[in-house]
Amino acid sequence: MYYKLYHNVFDSPPPEERRALFDKFYKEHGVELVGVFRNRDNPLEFYMLTVYRDAQHYQEFLDIVQEDPEYLAMTKRVSEVRRFSESVNLEKL
Repeated sequence: MYYKLYHNVFDSPPPEERRALFDKFYKEHGVELVGVFRNRDNPLEFYMLTVYRDAQHYQEFLDIVQEDPEYLAMTKRVSEVRRFSESVNLEKL
């Protein structure tokens, strides 16, 4: 399993419809969305945990979505209000 933890901080709330769109892509391509979490002390700070079969599955997913106009347009909209973004590759012990 290949785990990715995403951490994002926004200047203003990201587009609400992003979750449904990204959920759709994850389901279509076999990515498990463990959950999306918001910092109770900062409602503009989010964490998301996803699970891929392996590193190759992750790369295949990236290759597909980076060519999808709908995914790219939403990513651009999200980026316009995002102040900080990082991702971490996790390993289950």
